[in-house]
Amino acid sequence: MISAHNDGKTGKSPNGSATPGRAAMKLYRLGGNNFDTRYSRAVLADDAEPPIECPSCHRMLPRQPEKLQIAWISGRDENPLTEIGDFTWPCGLQFIVVRDDARITVAAAVPDAIFKKVEVVGIAQGSGRIHPADKTVTLPSSGLPLWWLTSEHVVHLDIDKSGRRPENCCGRCGRCDWVVADNAPVVVPTSEFRGATLFRVHEVGAPYFVTEPVATWLLQQRFSNLQVKPAGFVA
Repeated sequence: MISAHNDGKTGKSPNGSATPGRAAMKLYRLGGNNFDTRYSRAVLADDAEPPIECPSCHRMLPRQPEKLQIAWISGRDENPLTEIGDFTWPCGLQFIVVRDDARITVAAAVPDAIFKKVEVVGIAQGSGRIHPADKTVTLPSSGLPLWWLTSEHVVHLDIDKSGRRPENCCGRCGRCDWVVADNAPVVVPTSEFRGATLFRVHEVGAPYFVTEPVATWLLQQRFSNLQVKPAGFVA
């Protein structure tokens, strides 16, 4: 059971990162279970927006696509007719796809959630070529539309309290390599937080985070293929 405490102080852990006081709002990271074979897996379609290379540091900078196109994975170890989970993760933690019934439930409780229609373009053999969907292909679908769950909220870390140190920062694109202490929490200052309920953290990248009340609510819904893990706090 997720529980809240409240006494207001923030301490330090042995690795130098902060530990939450009892009044701190806890944060949780959203993810799936890629090893659960009960649910169909997906990848981004080949024509998804390619990343941009920074001309200065040559890091690949991901682009947010205008629309999300996915392909279901099939192959020796994948059954294209398995069940679609309430949540699907076609690119690690970067993109969240939800079934229509999950969308309706989430939209009623998470005000920051934005939903965009997902297009299924075919089936990928293993992790390779995508075959266009046609009459000879049975896609793993319950008949309900799929939606891309996203949010416009991006916050910044309290870097010192989060046990992180930037290195090799690029003056052009602003990207850095991060040295992260073991078990370092994600600590967001109150000034950055501004009441968001679903958001990303700029210095962390792909994952989406939620506040403690939203995390508790998500767990109560028992959504399939969704994991909600403690990640840090607002300090």
